[in-house]
Amino acid sequence: MRSFADHWANDLDDRVDIITYDELFQRSRHPVATYIFSDLERLTPTELRIAAQIWDQLERIEDMRLLNNPRLVKRRFELQSALYASGRNDFQVTRASDRNTPLRFPVFLREESRHEGSITPMLHNRTQLDEAILAARFRGHRIDDLLVVEFCDTRDEDSLYRKYAAFRIDDRIIACHIDCSSSWLVKDTDIVSPELVEREKEFIEQNPHEEWVRESFELASIDYGRIDYGILDGKPQVWEINTNPILIQAPSCYQPFHIPVKRYLTERLTPAFEAIDGRPDSDETVAVEIDPKLLARLGPERRRNRLADAHRRMFHTVQYWPIVRFARRTLRAGLHALFPLLARGNGNRPPR
Repeated sequence: MRSFADHWANDLDDRVDIITYDELFQRSRHPVATYIFSDLERLTPTELRIAAQIWDQLERIEDMRLLNNPRLVKRRFELQSALYASGRNDFQVTRASDRNTPLRFPVFLREESRHEGSITPMLHNRTQLDEAILAARFRGHRIDDLLVVEFCDTRDEDSLYRKYAAFRIDDRIIACHIDCSSSWLVKDTDIVSPELVEREKEFIEQNPHEEWVRESFELASIDYGRIDYGILDGKPQVWEINTNPILIQAPSCYQPFHIPVKRYLTERLTPAFEAIDGRPDSDETVAVEIDPKLLARLGPERRRNRLADAHRRMFHTVQYWPIVRFARRTLRAGLHALFPLLARGNGNRPPR
């Protein structure tokens, strides 16, 4: 949002206030305005409950406009399960602790609460999957935060993977971009040409999947965010919906022939944000109370998370030590029979 306002939509600079959840939780009064609750998938259980408590109180205020109800928004696993059950997605996602659901290989592992994409290469059988789960746990990943995702091959006739994206800003659906890559893991575009940029402009103009995108957002109970998807045999497939997406990067990040298309996109984004600003000149504030018991839980919960992050960083380094790599190679063959037990130990804990 900051990059968008600073570089592309200066008129929004004085109308947008970016508030962290820490700041939100510490304030006792809040201005009457439009609130977008973002990054909900990253919140801890206690943070999510506090955010929902604040939403409930703001919702009762006249002229208050709220997007992304923390009580209703489907997080990654819930959303992917609903998409597969409804037939909108042709691939399924299971929790790493689940050995009962039949899987169509190949698969890969990703985290539920982060946006790094796959944390493994393609895994082609149960043995490889169990070994990958065990390695992920060794690196500090929580078993209840690991998801197993069936690979959905959306390569087109040019052998390119195209990741389509569209925004929802309240009731507006805005086609955004097409990222192209020769790799199946498309985080950002690595193939840019005038021809592809022209195709991207046509995509923004025509917004060909608008109704499908709107239905997907409705299924997710998400009012604001960006949906990333691919096309399999003419049918869209949802990769994820990000509730705190990058709107657009700084102009220096794009090649000169790409800039006109990005300006074309901002001409659609800016009016959408202006339209949800119901009371831009209001100075009115309202009081909000948070359950002290919830606030008291935040400190211990965050300390546990910091320790877990430190554990992850340490093991991310340790795994590359020569002695550790040698031990893994030496023990791998003998541990195959134990992979399922070791990988999913404590796997029956409910998701955090």
